[in-house]
Amino acid sequence: MSKRIEEEKTVLIRYNIVSASLLGFGGSLYVALETMIGLTRYGYTVFFQTGLPKTQTYKFLMDALKYYGLETHAVNSKLLLDSNDRCVSVNVSGDVLSGPAHIIYFHYPVLNSPTTYYPFIHPLYKPFAELYHYANKALNKVLLKNMILPLANSSFTSKLIQKTLGIKPRIVYPPVKVEEFYSKPVVPLEEREKIVLIVSRISYEKYPHRVIHLAKALRDLGLTDWKVVWVGSSSKLSKRVIGEVYELSSLLGLREYIEFKPDVSRRELIDLYRNSYVYVHLTEKEHFGISIVEAMAAGTPVVIPRSSGAWIDIAGGSKYLALPYSNYLELKNRIKELARDRSLWKELSLNARNRAWIFRRDRFHREISKYVDIVRNIVNGMK
Repeated sequence: MSKRIEEEKTVLIRYNIVSASLLGFGGSLYVALETMIGLTRYGYTVFFQTGLPKTQTYKFLMDALKYYGLETHAVNSKLLLDSNDRCVSVNVSGDVLSGPAHIIYFHYPVLNSPTTYYPFIHPLYKPFAELYHYANKALNKVLLKNMILPLANSSFTSKLIQKTLGIKPRIVYPPVKVEEFYSKPVVPLEEREKIVLIVSRISYEKYPHRVIHLAKALRDLGLTDWKVVWVGSSSKLSKRVIGEVYELSSLLGLREYIEFKPDVSRRELIDLYRNSYVYVHLTEKEHFGISIVEAMAAGTPVVIPRSSGAWIDIAGGSKYLALPYSNYLELKNRIKELARDRSLWKELSLNARNRAWIFRRDRFHREISKYVDIVRNIVNGMK
């Protein structure tokens, strides 16, 4: 490595693309991209390591940036660094597949059993999930050998990491692209479409078959002109997932209540956030929940699992910001409340929109840059 590179503010981002390739674009990839953008804004030369050849990495990053509606100019054409012993390294996926790093940003409790965060794993994913878990467990010393600073995306994740590893990560909430929602007024209740919105990868580990329960709740409540719309990135098995849900819903007479929208544009996604009546999150032990914050920024009331990090970190455990549920009966009643109580809807809409602003991108960029600066000074002192 040249002396010039050594003297620059350089950082190596490590991110394995296995999950993004198999399961579709998700929150961890988005955070990795925002880390790259934020550090670039704060004067760092950023190199991004995925395990792919340089040209494939470049294409992968450009495709992902466009998908999320992010700035593409942050991508440095060099991308890969031959050696990382002279700069700060950041593992932004928090697992062994990305390799050791000075800073590890834990998105989920990788060293815990997968049933900790996905209680009901589809048989197709169970072997992969278990292999992934045991690999992280067996190689955790390799993962942590160079670590100077552990970070976590929520108190939910932090507590589980602390319990497993005996270390207490500092909490840095993920960035959320909320700014684009505040440039437009909130769509009034009277102009909203009768949509229960879900935004998540269309993949088995996100429990897509649970939309059947939501559809049944709408029918039982007499909300016959409503429907559940699931929006999200697609994966190799998404067509199969959608086919199974449509087939089962048809057998139960619920097909008209359910619609999947894979890989929509960012503009269409924003329109759905702004025009839907309510947002529901189905992943019961969600570690954070970026889509929840996006819905709140749009002024759309959210209904979220009480057992999730979202209830703790995003809503702060307050029913003035979100409505929690612990079972399907309670979820059904939450939808009933919002459908019939206009004052409640308007109160949640206003409070949620005000709350979402604290999770904005520039806050994350500033925080991650601050921690990289701290670790950089430590690394430089070790040379």
